[in-house]
Amino acid sequence: MKLHAERGSAAEDAVAAAAFRSRPTAMGPSDSGVPSLDALRAVIDRRLDELSPAESSPPEQLHAAMRYGLLGPGKRIRPLLTLAASAQIGGDWRAALDVACAVEMIHAASLVIDDLPCMDAADVRRGRPSVHRRFGESTAILTGIALLNQAFGVIAGTKAIDAKLRIDLVSLVAGAIGSTGLVAGQQKDLHDRHALADADALAEFNEQKTGMLFVAAVESGARVAGAKDDQVYAMRRFANHLGHAFQICDDLHDECTAQHSEPEALAHKPSLVSVLGVGEAEAAIRGHLQGALAALDECRGTRPLLQAVLHATFPAYLGRA
Repeated sequence: MKLHAERGSAAEDAVAAAAFRSRPTAMGPSDSGVPSLDALRAVIDRRLDELSPAESSPPEQLHAAMRYGLLGPGKRIRPLLTLAASAQIGGDWRAALDVACAVEMIHAASLVIDDLPCMDAADVRRGRPSVHRRFGESTAILTGIALLNQAFGVIAGTKAIDAKLRIDLVSLVAGAIGSTGLVAGQQKDLHDRHALADADALAEFNEQKTGMLFVAAVESGARVAGAKDDQVYAMRRFANHLGHAFQICDDLHDECTAQHSEPEALAHKPSLVSVLGVGEAEAAIRGHLQGALAALDECRGTRPLLQAVLHATFPAYLGRA
């Protein structure tokens, strides 16, 4: 039995349930010139809708599945990080909007693929039937392929940034999700998870399956804003720490859920929680969050937007900003 019979209920919901509810005092338009996080999420949703093919255009079922998988309920954490990183460096977040949407398309594609019966066999995603349950397995596979291709097309076609940077961002994102990134993590999850018996191997696995897309999201926003090399390096470290903290929180949620419903599954899904124990895992989360904040201190940003995101996402560990 799979640990994730219903996906989207771990880090995406339990960890980030209050993650991006805006706090006007932290980043409202009156003190930062940047819309609130709720407003930014609404902008992302509108742009995703604009970039998505109409359901009435052929092939209708494929386009309906793409919209279903992309535009359904979600926190939009990764595209928000892209916009926040761009604004934090002092850039115009609007220039990063299409890139942010492309990151969300990639994330949505990964979820569609991850839910397939040959992968995690998840029938429910965020309270709704997963794409393969709603539209069939073959259409779900094509939906994942289509969303990935659309993401690269959006980055390559945006007019808000110059051609050289568009090429660089395509390369950056491709590396993050390719055979040494997210896809490598999925391969390990499917076929080698039982062999990930020590903390170092599990940390590398977490970095591939979760962290590298976070890094690409943040770095893309920073590069669109014209970040200097040392700022890009600091942003990468921030996002890497964030990804590790996020995944360990996800594992804590899975551990708690499985102990009550699927205890036998825990033996087949080793994690940093099962290796370190709950106490040390929580200490690791705090350590990664402090590392993320330290990286942002080195970034010399003009607006503390990513700090606000951290505090809102992990209030139990950092408190609210």
